[in-house]
Amino acid sequence: MKIFYHLANFINVTLSHLLPFLLVGISIWYLGSKKLKKSDKVVVLFFLLWGMFTFPKALGRSDMSHLAPSITPLFFLLIFLLQKSIKKSEENKTSLGKFITYGFIVITLLLLVPAPLLFLAHTGFASVKPHYHYEVSTEYGTLLFQNESEAIDANDVISFINKNTDEGDYIFVTPWFAPPFYALTDRKNPTYYDSLIDLVARPSDEKQIKVCNDLLNKDTKLIIHYADWGFDNKEELQFLNACPILQRCIEDNFELVEKYGRYWIYVPKKSQNRN
Repeated sequence: MKIFYHLANFINVTLSHLLPFLLVGISIWYLGSKKLKKSDKVVVLFFLLWGMFTFPKALGRSDMSHLAPSITPLFFLLIFLLQKSIKKSEENKTSLGKFITYGFIVITLLLLVPAPLLFLAHTGFASVKPHYHYEVSTEYGTLLFQNESEAIDANDVISFINKNTDEGDYIFVTPWFAPPFYALTDRKNPTYYDSLIDLVARPSDEKQIKVCNDLLNKDTKLIIHYADWGFDNKEELQFLNACPILQRCIEDNFELVEKYGRYWIYVPKKSQNRN
């Protein structure tokens, strides 16, 4: 099931890259032919231009499979052309018309197939492996973990936060995979970013300096950090490679005091508040 899912995901991502080029050719053919009335041609042109203006934004991101909103207009265009091609193929059953219609159907199904496959993969996994729920609970909410060690680590981090800071204090969490420690402890994020994925995917010295200044100027009580995280095993998408300024800022101004699994806790060097 996992092999099929990854294969379908590969096809899905490849089609997402090819979709603009496929639709440009087909749309031009439709716009230049007499198969569509003027009002339909306006719709095709609208979604085509909208999609082509947003597609470069998608190319600038690291993970195409998570960027459906960037090419949503092209999905609208695909469904519109599919509807029109089915209608036309019913009226005029030519070989070319059937080929275009079946092509639209196949492309649409391939773009949608990872969603049900992912559901089936998770369902199948759950049926062969018992689902144990390990609870992490505070007065502000409850999380259920499938992995006991992750639940223990999260509980330890929350206990440390509650013991060494007060409600409303500033804390900062860098790992994208971390539980919502801010919400679970009623602490505040001193920075604009609730996740550093943006800084890793689109590195910026200016953004890193801004985050560092916010950490220092707002009297951040502790940082929950794990430098060795990234995406897709790509060097340019690793935190240490993408955010060296922020990493240096943490090392220079904060001291590592505890390690709970992949959550390493740093406190200010000059004013540790450990009890």
